[in-house]
Amino acid sequence: MINIFAFLISKKIIYTILILVVGYFLYKILSNVINKSFNLRMRLMKVDNCRQRTINAIIHNVLKYTFVVIVFFSLLGVFGVNAGAIVASIGVIGLAIGLVVQDILKDILAGTFILIENQYAIGDIVMIGNFKGEVIFLGLKSTKLRSATGEIKILSNRNISDITNYSLNNSTLYIDVDLAYDNDDTLVDKTLSSLATKLSKKIKNCKSDFQYLGIEKLGDKTTYRFSVEADIKYQEDIRRETLSEIKKL
Repeated sequence: MINIFAFLISKKIIYTILILVVGYFLYKILSNVINKSFNLRMRLMKVDNCRQRTINAIIHNVLKYTFVVIVFFSLLGVFGVNAGAIVASIGVIGLAIGLVVQDILKDILAGTFILIENQYAIGDIVMIGNFKGEVIFLGLKSTKLRSATGEIKILSNRNISDITNYSLNNSTLYIDVDLAYDNDDTLVDKTLSSLATKLSKKIKNCKSDFQYLGIEKLGDKTTYRFSVEADIKYQEDIRRETLSEIKKL
């Protein structure tokens, strides 16, 4: 017992309060440090807000439960409980559970790394294995893709590899037009250059102006080429609108 202001207080109560207070403030300090460094890194990586919140929640939950476990075993020591025996028992039980749910744990671990490493997000167009589609669901356990024709592919995160993400950067769309071989090249160049300027003003969802590149291929007809940068989700619409304008011309 300790005498504080004429009150006899058990050392165990004092140690308990100290452990709880110190643990709480250490958690808050470390949480703030991680939060600031995490937000800075995410801004530098240009990660969207939805993904930032998801990853942030995962990191803080891991941190919180880690501190809860540390404080819990510290309190056991204060009250004279053999924490080592409990840890050993938990280890054996955890091993048995781990063997049963190891696939789920692998899914969760893989899903966490997908989020942290910014591999893809909801709305991205990706190729996983031989299936290409839009990410319509991204969880810690599984990912769902929808193909252009509507099929839904559900993948366990642990089985995901060889990812091609078409949405991380804008890709270049090439549009070719075949004209008769005997056309005057000077006239064609002038006409298609003017068309490129018109398309840049008229076609929506483009990330750059249309460029007229000139002759791409010679054969029975002469192939001329345009290029433009665009999000892959809009490229087929842009191609159709461009071909319509070319046909009108």
